[in-house]
Amino acid sequence: EIVEIHPDLAEGNTIAKGELIARIDDFTYRGALTEAKASLVEAQSGVTEARERLQLEQDNLSFAREQLELSKKDLERAQTLLQSGALTQKNVDDRELLVSQREQALKQRQANIAIQQAQLDRQLASMERFDWQVKRAERNLANTEIIAPFDAVVSSETIALGKIVTRNEALISLYRQDQLDVRFTMSDRQYGQIF
Repeated sequence: EIVEIHPDLAEGNTIAKGELIARIDDFTYRGALTEAKASLVEAQSGVTEARERLQLEQDNLSFAREQLELSKKDLERAQTLLQSGALTQKNVDDRELLVSQREQALKQRQANIAIQQAQLDRQLASMERFDWQVKRAERNLANTEIIAPFDAVVSSETIALGKIVTRNEALISLYRQDQLDVRFTMSDRQYGQIF
């Protein structure tokens, strides 16, 4: 809906470059921009969370590797002590079980890192999409103001307050002031009177 029109907008009048010709109701467009910005902020928060979870999993992976290495060294010592008779087979079996559990924990951490990386990638893609939506919403909002692109003469207009504007509808026709050529035919008598 057209909510504002240039006060001197009429056929034959001039409009200076940069003047507002008309303004379309921007309520829907401001709402779309607010929504897009909120979605972008949510996506940015999601990226931050995903990065933190990924970092936590990477730290946990390092810890799991250290624990596995310690378990393997302990198993080697236990096997040496078993041969000397200082430990029983049960003690060695318990240490083998611990090594196996820590290997499984390590594999789980590696899988978690792959999952967290995929979630981070998905959040980054969402953020990119919402960033584009913000830019599109800003452009649509800016397009609610029809500004004179050059110094012009109004040749025709079909604009009125309250009119609903549709896509590709011609509201106003302008001629560049510095591009006007006028040609007409005169009789010798008329030319003589003007001269």
